[in-house]
Amino acid sequence: MYKSKCITCNRSHVGRTGRSLGIRHKGYTRYIKINNPVSAYALHVLNNKHEYGNVERTIKILKPCNKGVKMNFFVSFFIYILHK
Repeated sequence: MYKSKCITCNRSHVGRTGRSLGIRHKGYTRYIKINNPVSAYALHVLNNKHEYGNVERTIKILKPCNKGVKMNFFVSFFIYILHK
């Protein structure tokens, strides 16, 4: 599980991936460059004309965990905490 953060307004998105954060970030970057709002992060950046940064500034691991009920619980938990 990870958190991606907009470097312009600090709005955050919680996501989950089995890939490395670098690969996930490259996906975000590709979606933004080709104007494809397929992810919530890309949609936010494109709709608001915000900047996106490098992987170190943009994505952070929240909690490593395996797929399943436990991960679903933590995703819901972190979404609740971030939007409280």
